[in-house]
Formats: sequence, C-alpha cells, structure tokens
Amino acid sequence: MPSKQKTDRKSDLHVYLLALLGMVIGIALIFTSCAPELTVEQRLADFEYLFAVLRENHPYLALKARVENYDWLAHEKEFENAVRKSGSEAAFARCIQEMLLLINNGHTSVMDPLTFRNVQSAPKEMSPWIYQAIKTDIETVYHWYQLATKEQRYPQNISLPFRARYVEGEYIVYWTSDELTARSKVFPGQIIRTVNAKPVHEYVESLRGKTWLRYDPLRERLFMLEFMPPYRGRPLHIVFEDELKTFVDVILSFTEVPQQIQPPVFPTGVWDMPNVYTTTLADGQVGYVHIAQMTGYSLSGYEKELLLSFFSEIKGLPALIIDIRNNTGGSNLYWMLNIVRPLATQPITGINISAYRSGTYIMPFLFTEQSSDTITDEYTIERTVIPKSELKSVLTPTQMKNLPPEILTPDFVDPIMCRTTVYPSLECPFNGKIFLLVDYEVFSAADCFAQFCKYSGWAQVVGQHTAGDASYSNIVLVTLPNSGMVVKFPPDMGLNPDFSASEEMHTAPDVIVEQDPKMIVEYAQAIKNGEKFPEPDPKYDAVLAKCLELALGEEP
Repeated sequence: MPSKQKTDRKSDLHVYLLALLGMVIGIALIFTSCAPELTVEQRLADFEYLFAVLRENHPYLALKARVENYDWLAHEKEFENAVRKSGSEAAFARCIQEMLLLINNGHTSVMDPLTFRNVQSAPKEMSPWIYQAIKTDIETVYHWYQLATKEQRYPQNISLPFRARYVEGEYIVYWTSDELTARSKVFPGQIIRTVNAKPVHEYVESLRGKTWLRYDPLRERLFMLEFMPPYRGRPLHIVFEDELKTFVDVILSFTEVPQQIQPPVFPTGVWDMPNVYTTTLADGQVGYVHIAQMTGYSLSGYEKELLLSFFSEIKGLPALIIDIRNNTGGSNLYWMLNIVRPLATQPITGINISAYRSGTYIMPFLFTEQSSDTITDEYTIERTVIPKSELKSVLTPTQMKNLPPEILTPDFVDPIMCRTTVYPSLECPFNGKIFLLVDYEVFSAADCFAQFCKYSGWAQVVGQHTAGDASYSNIVLVTLPNSGMVVKFPPDMGLNPDFSASEEMHTAPDVIVEQDPKMIVEYAQAIKNGEKFPEPDPKYDAVLAKCLELALGEEP
C-alpha cells in the first residue's frame, strides 16, 4: 500500500530568504521613519498618475461595471477628494488601497514586499518589471504596504463572538462563544439574515472597498467566504434565523476570543498538512494528493521528488484525486511539470485566451510576455492573435454570446489565444481516472490548472466554482513617482475556452457539488472538541464523498 508522505510547506531556502528580508526591512525602517511627509501636491500627483494608468490599462473596469454594477471610473472625483483630505501618509496609503479594493479584483492592491522581492530577482528579459522595481526599494514598499493594509487586519485575539461561512448561498454560523450562546441563544447552524437592518447580502456588498469580495456566478452576487467584516470597533446589529424559522435579534460587539478558531476548511486535516500531502483513500483503492500552494517551480525540487515517488506507488490504482481546494495560486510551471507531465500518457493541450487593454502603459509588458512562442522538450505555449474583425466568423454563436462585449471596443487590442501543451515524461504514466477537487479559494495559477483539466479533459473537475482570474501572464506593477509606493494589477483579462471571462464565470466544475451546511456545523464542532484528522474524511466532506463515489464507479 502506498505510504503517506509529507514535505515542508516552504523550503529552507525560502524561509531563510524571508528571515533575511525581515531583518533588512527592520533596519531600514529606522531610517525611513524619519523621512519627510509627502505634500498634498505630491499625493495628488501620485493619485492622478495611478488613476490614469488604471483607467487606460486595467482589464476589468468595464467588466466590474457590467457584472457587479460598480462603475469605478465614475468615482474619480471622490477618490481625488479623499486623497486631498488625507492628512498623513497613513491616511494617503489607506485612500489608495481602498480605491484599489473598490475595483474588487484579487490581483489589484498595494504590492506586498515579498512579491516585490520576487520582481527584483526577475531575469533581465523582464525589463518592464525591472524598470518599475528600480524606481523604489524594498524598505519603501514595506512601509507603504504596512500603512495600506493596517485596517484590513484584526487586532490579535479580537473577533466577533461567532463565526459564519458562506455555504449554499447563505452565511451559516459554525462557531459561537459559550457566553453568546447562553446569553442570546445564538447557536451553530443558524443563518445570518440581516446586519445593521440590511439584508445580509446587501450588507456584504456595502463592504466593497474594505476587503476583497468574491463573485458567485451561480447566484450572481458578491460574497465573503468567511463572514469577517473589517474591524471598526463598533457593534453590529444582527438577526439570525434557525431551522424552526425563529429569529434571534442581537447587538454584538467585537471582543477578545482567547482560543484559536479554525474555520471548517476542506480537506479535513488541512491545518496539519504540509504543502504536499499524499495518501490513499477507500481502503487503498484511490490515490489522493493535496497541494496547498503552487510553489515557485525553482523551489519545488523536493516536492517534485516526493510527488514522483507517490505517483510511482499508485500507478496501478483505478483512480487518483488531486485536491487543490484552498490553493490560491503561485506558479503555473508547478502543476505543468510536477503533476501533469509525470502522470500524462500522451501530450495534453489546454487553451487560454488573453485580452489586453490598448493603453500605452501595458504595451511593453504585453510585448515581453507575448513576443514569441515558448518551446521546450517539456511543454510549449503557442500564441495566435485573433483579429477582432474575424471573431464573428471564427467563434461559435455560444462563444460570441459569452465574449465580454468590451473586448470588441477600441479599449482592447486583438485577443491572443494560447495553446499550452504539456508533454509526458513517462516517469509515472497513470491510466486510471483522474479527478481534480476545487472550491471558492482556487485562484490565479491554481485556477489555470482547473481550467486546463476541464477543457483538455485530462481530469474531471469536481466541487464548487473557483475564484477565477486564470492567467498565464505575470502580474504588472506600477511605481508611483513621489511616494515610491508600488501597486500591482493583472495585465490581461483571462478568457475560458468558451470565451467567457474567468473573472466573471470562473471555472465551473464538470460536477458541481456544494458543501452540506449540517456537515459543516458538525465538522466545526469536531474541530472545537479537539478531534484530530489523520487524513481527509468524507464523513464531513460532501465534495470528497461525491468524488469517491465517482472514482469507485458507484455512479455513472
């Protein structure tokens, strides 16, 4: 029977670099703390520069107005006035971050220092990125990132006295403090109905600009995966409803919560899992691997060897489950070369379409990314420009219906179709059925993997819609001229092979399975009671249970 295998979440080198980065930043902050404040004119100049870049180059502004009913460009004067009134660097940083969060895209924000450090070490061929990076330094990036994100972080051990999670389109309470339950009869299993006299979904939508909100394409609404309103210190008036249709009306304040609260995140046992976890399920009949993050390929050598060893052990099994739930992305090369290539029995081809804005700022990044095909013995990426004038004759009626209409306007250049082919290494060819488990957290490079599996047919995708924004392009950065603050945003609008926008429709599973609210509550109670999960457990996990049925052939 294949053995359970684990590897560290980060390599020793990665940990060392992080420690070194922290030390450098700490020393530098001693000096930067004495830097003079920006003038009003300097802050306004930085804002105007950033707004102009985003207005002409950000790929999602029209999509957000069309799908989420928020016209970001219409709020320019509001943003300008907020910047003008910002009386400190901290207030200015918050203004910029809120302006970016209002776009509501997971790749759009003030840049963090670790991502910036990765840009600094980019190869010389990535000159547009390097050119922006040399305009500032890591200490300045850290300074602005800390100021910009301070209000998004809860004080340590501070929380509302309950926790709720978005399940089947509702916010299901899965944990309550003992004091709250005794005093107000708020129990796990209840549903949040209103917050501050607003229907809960309307209230959550009002938090736009304070945090990143996900988009649920099934129900066409914005949501928070965890009900965690930004901390403001003010109490919330919340109405809960139980299964007997009884309402509980309470006013709740943020309070100190002494114990650590673990959300019921799948797979069960994820809190104790390393980046790569392998085992077998169903009495050894089904191979199982969970990947927590698509580690940078150059740092994944040990994980690659671990995966190869596991794949070799399970090559005779009838089915393999690859679980990427909670995986927010990283490197596309990770899944291409560490997962698909060793398992494939023949070349596997996936399609992704990139739609770029026509702004002058984005052009150097576009030319660098798309200047030539990538051809190696391991994989190829072949690019074909599709003239907009030919789209109606090339696409099917369904694809034309799915195509975001803004792409047909002068605001976008001709879209580029990328055919990514991964060639088998024949190290561990797997002839059984392959399944990919996904959820609302699967984002960026992880979503690229889900998209690749679904549209190539290499694996059957099971679970919930992903978080979207699948793209094979590197994130773009822009350095503000006076402050040295760095902002990141996506270079392109990634399109699915059906020509729908990944940011809008995400990747829809082949088999849609949502988690069961009662199982969520039971799972959370088991965590609270200290139950340990040595391996993923379908008893609490409706998605895994369904996938095992499919893997074992118990359903057609």
